[in-house]
Amino acid sequence: MLQYGRGDGISVTGGYVYRGRVLCNLHGAYVYADFGSRSIWAIRYNATSAAISDSARIATSPSNVSSFGEDEEGEFYIVGYDGRIYRFRSLPGEDPIITAVAETDGETP
Repeated sequence: MLQYGRGDGISVTGGYVYRGRVLCNLHGAYVYADFGSRSIWAIRYNATSAAISDSARIATSPSNVSSFGEDEEGEFYIVGYDGRIYRFRSLPGEDPIITAVAETDGETP
């Protein structure tokens, strides 16, 4: 079980286990967000010890996260409380960045 205090967030928005290719270092991690802080977290489950082996804050969403979505290639989208849809992008050697879909149309992530 994973717990975090009120200093880290106030309301968990559930996500998915990442199976895409854009964010290689997150493959197999469960990604979720906190609605209040807009923090996005990734956790890994260690089946051997039945415990969470790693938990890390990976990004901050431009909007409060109301939901996650996933496309047919396993890439994630965020539904913002502001009514916009965002997606994760990756820069080599850096944390994921999050951009509005309208800002990235026509570009390859």
